Amino acid sequence: MNQVWRAAVAAGIAVGTLTGAPEGAGAPVKEAAESVKRLSQTARLRYNRVEGLFVGYRVYVRPFPMPWGRLFTETGIGLHNRSLRWETGVDLKSDRAQGTISLFDRTTTNDSDIISEGENSFYSLLFKRDFKDYYRTRNGFEVSGSVDLQRHVTASGAFSVFATRSMKVETSWGLFYPDRVFRSNPPVTEADGGRLDVGVEFDNRAHGPLFRNAWVVGVAYERGFRELPYNGFIASASRYQKLIFGNQAVVVRARIGSRDSRHVQHLFYLGGVSTLRGYAIKDYTGNRMALFSAEYLFRGDVLGRVPVPGFQLLNLSLFADTGWTDLVPSDASVLSGFSSMSPGNFKTDLGAAVGVTQEWLRFDIARRMDGTGPDNWTYLLRFMYKL
Repeated sequence: MNQVWRAAVAAGIAVGTLTGAPEGAGAPVKEAAESVKRLSQTARLRYNRVEGLFVGYRVYVRPFPMPWGRLFTETGIGLHNRSLRWETGVDLKSDRAQGTISLFDRTTTNDSDIISEGENSFYSLLFKRDFKDYYRTRNGFEVSGSVDLQRHVTASGAFSVFATRSMKVETSWGLFYPDRVFRSNPPVTEADGGRLDVGVEFDNRAHGPLFRNAWVVGVAYERGFRELPYNGFIASASRYQKLIFGNQAVVVRARIGSRDSRHVQHLFYLGGVSTLRGYAIKDYTGNRMALFSAEYLFRGDVLGRVPVPGFQLLNLSLFADTGWTDLVPSDASVLSGFSSMSPGNFKTDLGAAVGVTQEWLRFDIARRMDGTGPDNWTYLLRFMYKL
């Protein structure tokens, strides 16, 4: 039973309850339903190497009719590090804008965009493979929000102050590989920090099962202050393009970043899932970074034509990643420090993937091309993969 409870994390459970009255219900039932609409609850479970199993609970409340906002509070505890985390504040929303004001004590990661919390919990729980790094941000205050400037264009920003604290590995438990140990969690610079982020993004992707041509282009500026001052930027672009050959398509991505800081929590990392897939987790680090990838999608035009039952559900993809990092002095301008970004300094991998329709399950195999690592091949099973 204990293993079943732990295994629930692998699904990334987030269960909310919200009920309403059926049509024709009497006044007492309608009043009760209206009360319930002002209250919703969400359980939160995750598993990682610094907290172990984390159990949390979030409640949203509308204390009075206010369609533009709701109050929330969340609290939870890591059962292995025995440390409480909490957040409380208000969510605000209109037709074109949304925002949050909150006080918090969080377990923070800079790796949210490389893999989802649920999928990362799955790998940590089953295989002792935690792809993220963590640190604590306590005594925190944050104001964040976004606004739709026009169709497909969104501006966003966040202002926060907090105190950073390092976290260490607290668990060695995993369902498989009993002799494997979690990799260490790097200590951060512990100080009172603050950060301002502003950015704008163009995204004309269409939601749905059909592949459509689209652009996703964004740029963001960062500024740190208090005891951790720095400047930085990240620019990215993705192109989704159908080809003239059957159902085939290609996805091309580019990402470049710079920060005039050498603090651990401000560095860029390449290696592993969603970066250089043929390399070990976070093989390379620096305060300058460039990453490019291309993926050729056959989308059923190869495996789907094999006369074997079930093969029509499979998609074959070929991909390549290449990236570069460098660590330059913190007094260098964020627009400089790219002189070593030459083809000979890039790390490259090639790979292939077989996925089930809509990529809800996908198997990647990749090979690093420099031939210098202890293992030139990597293998990874992905869940709910998003192109």
